[in-house]
Amino acid sequence: MRHGLGAQGLGGRVQVRVTSERDAVRVEVTDDGPGFPREMLSAQGNPELGHPGGVGMAIVRERLEALFGPGHTLHLENAEPHGARVWFTLPAGAAGVSEVRA
Repeated sequence: MRHGLGAQGLGGRVQVRVTSERDAVRVEVTDDGPGFPREMLSAQGNPELGHPGGVGMAIVRERLEALFGPGHTLHLENAEPHGARVWFTLPAGAAGVSEVRA
């Protein structure tokens, strides 16, 4: 969230949403800043291209996959009409994760 706020300056907005999806909980952070560079998005999941998004995002991705399996990884995308979205899922019932009720 710190990066989302820093990228957009004063007056920007960062939204955190937690929703239930079948047997998982989805955590999504969206901002209304400039979004991710295309090269960062196209390099996602390609270990030969180093650490797109920096070492911090690579560490988060590795930890999610190690703890919860390859289906639970970090996703980066640009939001429409502008901004960035980062999301991941956690299996419902995992330690500290319970179903989200609206």
